[in-house]
Amino acid sequence: LRQFLQTFVVLFHTLASDHPYQAKSTGDNQLDGLLKAVYESMDGGEDLGWTLEEETEIYRSLPIRGEFPPPDYRATNFEEVEQKLPEFARPSDERLSTLPSLLRRLQGELVFRSSHIHIPDTDVHNLLSKSNVFPTTSGAPSPSL
Repeated sequence: LRQFLQTFVVLFHTLASDHPYQAKSTGDNQLDGLLKAVYESMDGGEDLGWTLEEETEIYRSLPIRGEFPPPDYRATNFEEVEQKLPEFARPSDERLSTLPSLLRRLQGELVFRSSHIHIPDTDVHNLLSKSNVFPTTSGAPSPSL
């Protein structure tokens, strides 16, 4: 169990960190060989990771897709502005392979998309007529129910 936990911690730190965790030898040659192979694949692999364009293609190939913001709540020029996404979800052309770096890029995209939500005009009187709270006009307390 101890060896399993040690292996799990080392692999977790290797795959979920921006900078690979350098562990000492585990004493098991087979396990040390596996960890060495993981480290080497993360160091020099040009094919390791995904660019923003590759991520987008993967999302489009999924059987269930969602859109954010939903079409009814998009700004009028959203399609035009969406073309500028690679400028804002940086680094869009760099291959990212670790969870923290992929999440940072996803957060950048979410911030960009969130800033282009159009909220429809609200009819305040219609909204208040549906509530149980009576509006006050002079600062007097509203009648209690």
